[in-house]
Amino acid sequence: MSSKQTHFEVFLRKEKFGAWTLLGAHYNRTAAINEAKEILKHHGAIGVRVLKETFDEKTGDFRSIRVFQDGQAEDPPAKNATKHKIQLPCFKPEDLYSMHARRTIARLLRQPLSRWRITPTELLHHPGHINRLEQAGTELQHAVQKMAIKHAGATGQPVQQTMLKLNDLVDKAISRVLRDSQAKMFPDIRKAGFKEICSALRGKSNVSYIMNGAIANHIESANSWREKLALLLELIGDVPTEGKIRDKALATIDSLIAEMLSGNAALGDLLGDQKDLGNALLVITDLFLGKVDVSDKSIAQGVRTLSQLFAEGHLLESRIAIVKRILKEISSARRLCPTSIEDEIKICRLLANRLVLGQGSLISADEILDAFTTRSKQFVMADTVDAYLASSEDAFERLNKLLDLEENIVGTANKRAVGKFFLGLLTSPRTEQYFLSTEEAIFGRLAKLASLQKRIAKSNFQDNNKESMLDGIDRITIEMEDRAAMFKSIQFRKVGPAEKAFILLRLLTSAVLPEGQLAERARMMVRQLIRDAEFMPSLHELSRTGSEEDRQKNSPQEMGNLLTQAGINQSQAKSESA
Repeated sequence: MSSKQTHFEVFLRKEKFGAWTLLGAHYNRTAAINEAKEILKHHGAIGVRVLKETFDEKTGDFRSIRVFQDGQAEDPPAKNATKHKIQLPCFKPEDLYSMHARRTIARLLRQPLSRWRITPTELLHHPGHINRLEQAGTELQHAVQKMAIKHAGATGQPVQQTMLKLNDLVDKAISRVLRDSQAKMFPDIRKAGFKEICSALRGKSNVSYIMNGAIANHIESANSWREKLALLLELIGDVPTEGKIRDKALATIDSLIAEMLSGNAALGDLLGDQKDLGNALLVITDLFLGKVDVSDKSIAQGVRTLSQLFAEGHLLESRIAIVKRILKEISSARRLCPTSIEDEIKICRLLANRLVLGQGSLISADEILDAFTTRSKQFVMADTVDAYLASSEDAFERLNKLLDLEENIVGTANKRAVGKFFLGLLTSPRTEQYFLSTEEAIFGRLAKLASLQKRIAKSNFQDNNKESMLDGIDRITIEMEDRAAMFKSIQFRKVGPAEKAFILLRLLTSAVLPEGQLAERARMMVRQLIRDAEFMPSLHELSRTGSEEDRQKNSPQEMGNLLTQAGINQSQAKSESA
């Protein structure tokens, strides 16, 4: 699965060659361009542009591509640059609030954010959280240093100068929040009411900033992620009923919930005690699909409410955060069911079936396939396969379990690996000894090989692997027959040719004989018996003797049915016997 994530950022400019201001972000290209056109037409901007932002979590690199611009959108002519002009991932304090910046903050400050049970947005908008970070020793400095090293490595710019610029940027952002908080720019939701605050913000340019500050203060008192989610969900019920301010309020709350759901600690608190990661992922997947059982009191009320909102099509960013988290965990090396490989395989099958139901605009079939292909690699490691087969009683059960494994993994390379394990086991002396042993009747052992053969034929192994497997089974069946002289015992029975033919045909049509050389020997013997001059008289004799059931079972009509089922041409057989 690609680790790249894409969205579209809308910028506006209010004066010629002025600074670009980030207005918002969309996951949909058309929606972003339409908003940019609307801003240029009705909101006093002289220029607009839309940038496609692609972020690679593996490298931490950012890449921007301009996909739309209109109005006075050209930048001023470039001046002579110094040798090491510093180009930062953020250029002004406002840029720290962008989606990519918040993701970077979440990654660099993961431990303190988790410890304090806050999201990047809360940190960026609450003076108390900022003071706590400044007093936490070197964590902020280490985060800045990591970002500077990463950026310098990607651009070739000096680390020290980059750190100075980043520190200056952080200081300005901190000062802004402290100053605005001192000036009581962030209203008290409990006193004023969220709906009233939203209405008062209509038409203002810094709506998101003020709204996030107010919400960060509102949820500060929550002692757990469950309480925090409950407070955020309450706000959804108190947004304006219509207008752009309603959309902005819902988007702000959605973004905060998405940040919560992206963190390990928050999800663990919200889900409560789960048997293991696999069962937790099943609950999370039901949440993504909006199918959490609302009557299940063991699931937090906030999660049940969130599921209902997802089912109704709300909180798109939160749903995206949930499904990205699911795919990340499936692709990780963490065991889903640490105590049982079989249970883990079953969980994967359940997860795959459920995620397929949700594929569409939020998750593609390719993303699902990539995640489970990565997970499947763990199932075909030698140690894992050994542990998976350890409880098997005999060679037949081990071979069947490998075929079960093939059915439940994806990826050509992974299936090829299972095929190698299967062939190695099938051709091992231990397996040959099991099937050639006389402890079990030969018909039972042949039926087991026939069942394996059918499963191999239906499998998704590569054709060359299938051929090798089928050849291996064929070789064992021939050796079994040669040792048991099964056909010779039938041939020398003191019964008529018709009765011998019935015995062979019932072997061929009852899933006892594997297809291959042994089945062809049986067909050849049937053809020889049909050509025997005594065949038809013995057939008529059989159809006239015994009980009614016996006469029907040995009738010429039944002989014809069995010949057809066994793949022997009936008309040809009749002409040969005439």
